[in-house]
Amino acid sequence: MTKAYPAKLLLFGEYSIMQAAPALALPFWAYSANWSWSAAKERLASQQGLQLLLDSMAPNCCLDLQRLGQDLRAGIWLQSDIPHGYGLGSSGSLVAAVYERYARAEKAKGEELILTLAQIETAFHGQSSGIDPLVSYLRKGLFWEAGQSKILEQEISLGEADRAQLFLLDTKIARQTAPLVQHYLQACAQADFPLAEQKELAQAHRLAISAYLSQEDEALAAAFREISALQHRFFQRMIPAEFKEVWQKGLAGGSYLLKLCGAGGGGFLLGYSQDWASTQRELSAFELLPLALGQI
Repeated sequence: MTKAYPAKLLLFGEYSIMQAAPALALPFWAYSANWSWSAAKERLASQQGLQLLLDSMAPNCCLDLQRLGQDLRAGIWLQSDIPHGYGLGSSGSLVAAVYERYARAEKAKGEELILTLAQIETAFHGQSSGIDPLVSYLRKGLFWEAGQSKILEQEISLGEADRAQLFLLDTKIARQTAPLVQHYLQACAQADFPLAEQKELAQAHRLAISAYLSQEDEALAAAFREISALQHRFFQRMIPAEFKEVWQKGLAGGSYLLKLCGAGGGGFLLGYSQDWASTQRELSAFELLPLALGQI
């Protein structure tokens, strides 16, 4: 009952992954979830989320819904400090925890596992790639491209790093993922969808992932700038209104760059700084969380 399920950070690949572009997601142990039977004020809200999942699943699904229902009536809940609406995979951790505890038969492996987790999350949360719950379930990083996944022995933690600094900017705005994803999918179906630019964005994500994992700061800065510029141009709906000017200032010559972290619309923005002291001064009005890449 003490096993924890970490939050996840989708560093690169948001939205582009739906166009078969690469993505990089890592476990983020600053936040996590675990099962509990203890009485607490948060228990009711957690049980309501679990009940929603239970009600959303077909009776013949891969989960032992009867056992889950019995445990809910007995008082089980998922204790979590992962903020909702922040792009950190709060629903993914729930799916991971439920699948690990309530899978009917032998647990799936490989690509079958990610498909299974995606089906569960899609049923109660909207369109899902399965990456969020898989990262939380495996507690390891994941590189994903063209339907194939590769497990990485890396994670993200809070703390200063010696190299150029990635950081989170807290918008203090919670948002719902499903409407934003639905808007994107509808846009993809339109005749005027900027397909060429989306291919450029996919390539920028690919270069950013390669540069980040190989610690090539100059290449990462260039790819991050390309992502920031393309998202500022084509993902205006996903950028909170009060942060559009801040975003543009970074592109116009600030010490930092910003991009979406997950679906956007609020939550965290992911930032890149080559001069952390200057970035802290320029963004002093906001809460910044510096990130460091670590080994599991």
